Amino acid sequence: MLLPSAHAGMTIDLIDERWRNFAQDILYQESDPRMATFRYRFLPYQTSNDTLAFIAAVMVLNWSKFKSQMTADII
Repeated sequence: MLLPSAHAGMTIDLIDERWRNFAQDILYQESDPRMATFRYRFLPYQTSNDTLAFIAAVMVLNWSKFKSQMTADII
């Protein structure tokens, strides 16, 4: 998962039994923790396909809006 996560704009990682070290196979390209929590999702392996598709669609469709709200300049 290291190489694909390094090239991906966002990832959804399905976790089975290794929740204690879930983030070891992702190369984080984001320094802002707010942006990282949106771009890198960790879900249980048993998550249904419909739910995965919904989450992926929300991530892709709402990325620019989320980014603009989280990085807005404060006057």
